[in-house]
Amino acid sequence: MEKQLSNSPIDGVDIQQPVPTYSAVYLRTMRLVSGATAGFVEICIMAPMDLIKTRFQLAKGSETLIMCIRRTWTNEGFLSLYKGILPPIMYEAPKRAIKFFTYDIYRDGCSSCGMPIPLAITMGGLLAGSTEGALVAPFELIKVKQQAETLKFKQSTSTWGMARTLYRDQGLMAFKQGFMPTVLRNGLWNMVFFSAYHNANRYSRKLDNNGLEFMRRFTLGLGAGMLASTGNIWSDVAKSRIQGPDPRYYGLVQTLRLVWTEEGPRALLKGWLPKTLRLGPGGAILMVVNESVYSYITGHNQ
Repeated sequence: MEKQLSNSPIDGVDIQQPVPTYSAVYLRTMRLVSGATAGFVEICIMAPMDLIKTRFQLAKGSETLIMCIRRTWTNEGFLSLYKGILPPIMYEAPKRAIKFFTYDIYRDGCSSCGMPIPLAITMGGLLAGSTEGALVAPFELIKVKQQAETLKFKQSTSTWGMARTLYRDQGLMAFKQGFMPTVLRNGLWNMVFFSAYHNANRYSRKLDNNGLEFMRRFTLGLGAGMLASTGNIWSDVAKSRIQGPDPRYYGLVQTLRLVWTEEGPRALLKGWLPKTLRLGPGGAILMVVNESVYSYITGHNQ
């Protein structure tokens, strides 16, 4: 196959590295494949911590991470840690595929308009995350409703049962519940994540040893995921409350004001520890798997 030199300085791609020549359509398609693979792997590994994070954010009292895990395991069984996993499995692969696919498009579009590369990366993350959030909001609603149940796994409402209940009680409008907080949460997270990861990757030294290079990229993904999770935690708390069982929460600003008034400003940070434990390693897994699969398929080292 004919080789050419990559001349893209974006995202830390080596400028003088020979890469196979493929059409733009093929490369975009392979980005969908690598993103979908990364999303599936990440959700299968990190699903239990996602449930604990949601339980933290819905709770009104104070509870430690270990206490929450122990109580859930004791009262509901080990499999309860995977409650609500079907909606993420259904949408996680296409969600991540769309995120990485649209990120490339938005980033390249911003860059071609003369935007500085670091800013183009940041805006690409914001727009890709917002697109992702708009597509997955109904699935997120069903997931949170399932995770809020404190029944044993076998007694819990199924995904389809929860969707039927929501439609029967409120019609199609039920699935817009928490739409804007989901878009905001995902947009903010991906803006910080892509900006932190790719800009750090551009300015950090690549390592020749494969094992050390893997750890370098994993560490960058871990740090970026933790930073992004800290930056958008307040919007995640609002989203969980609005999509949870308490009808008092219905709007973004109204929910933030109510939580602040009744529980204090610290309540807007609820679930920070399980969230960072879920999305810190989760972000690292996403980037490592996505880049590894994409490089393997196309021969373009990331």
